[in-house]
Amino acid sequence: MNTTIGYTAVLVGFVASLMGAGTIAYALRSAARESAPQLSMPYMRLGRRYAWVTLAMAVLIFVVMERALITRDFTSAYVAQVGSSKTRPFFNFASLWSSLEGSIILWTLILCGYVAVIARKFRNRISDPMFAWALLVMFVVTAFFFFLMVGPTNPFRTFDPPPGFDGPGPNPILQNHVLQVLAFLAMEPPRSLEAGRERPQSTRPGAMRPPLHRDGTATSRVAPA
Repeated sequence: MNTTIGYTAVLVGFVASLMGAGTIAYALRSAARESAPQLSMPYMRLGRRYAWVTLAMAVLIFVVMERALITRDFTSAYVAQVGSSKTRPFFNFASLWSSLEGSIILWTLILCGYVAVIARKFRNRISDPMFAWALLVMFVVTAFFFFLMVGPTNPFRTFDPPPGFDGPGPNPILQNHVLQVLAFLAMEPPRSLEAGRERPQSTRPGAMRPPLHRDGTATSRVAPA
């Protein structure tokens, strides 16, 4: 059920973003053909409404996926990939953005929210071509994100779990704060736990000066070719 509702919302959001872009593009083309200084208000109002449709679909997609993760709905392939009955609900909630498919859901929600805010904030400039071009570009970007969820990174693929199946849970780093600290330390093991010992070598007095010999000559730091 979650996969059906979620994927339907993805399709509706994809079509709505295309319709929004197409409606605004038609308004711009009509104004250019008639050499009109302002755009057609009916088409611009219609195109602006699609921003709210895409936001509603993005919210629905986010809620459906979170519901599937928290209820451990392993009929969803994404939940089977990053969910687990042994993981606490808080970490199951955070599992949504622990992989590529879920991250696209989160960024689509943020993008659609931004488009809706812009559409509302500049509603008094609805006939301004500059606003129309900005909204057109945002609809095209939104359509691209929905397209990714339609096919290449579909987060609502189905899965037939065998009896007793349990997923691996989210990335171990998300489940253990100690591992998060170790992940940072593993990038470059510290020489000392003292804060003063960890400043870059280039900030030390005389660190950039070539070493001097007794005869007054300096050794170049550049390795010979």
